[in-house]
Amino acid sequence: MLTDNNLAGKELSHLGSLTQIETLKLGGNKIKTLDELKSLVSQSQYLPLKSGLTNLRNLDLVNNDVTNLQGYQTKIYEMFPNLDVSYLSNQL
Repeated sequence: MLTDNNLAGKELSHLGSLTQIETLKLGGNKIKTLDELKSLVSQSQYLPLKSGLTNLRNLDLVNNDVTNLQGYQTKIYEMFPNLDVSYLSNQL
């Protein structure tokens, strides 16, 4: 759980190497753009083996500015097609 840690941008890039993560709680951080989340799914030039959160099933992004971007939920599901449960909005 990484909730309320003021994480954003490059701080998220280290998580992409943790390929077995199934649940990631990033609520209450400072994630403002979709580009900041791309490092979680992209192949890293520093990791020649498989990288990215390919096993991610649960994602919490509540209380991040990125949740205010128009159409961002669709993009999140494109980035993480295996999501079963997500908390992507500040609205219930």
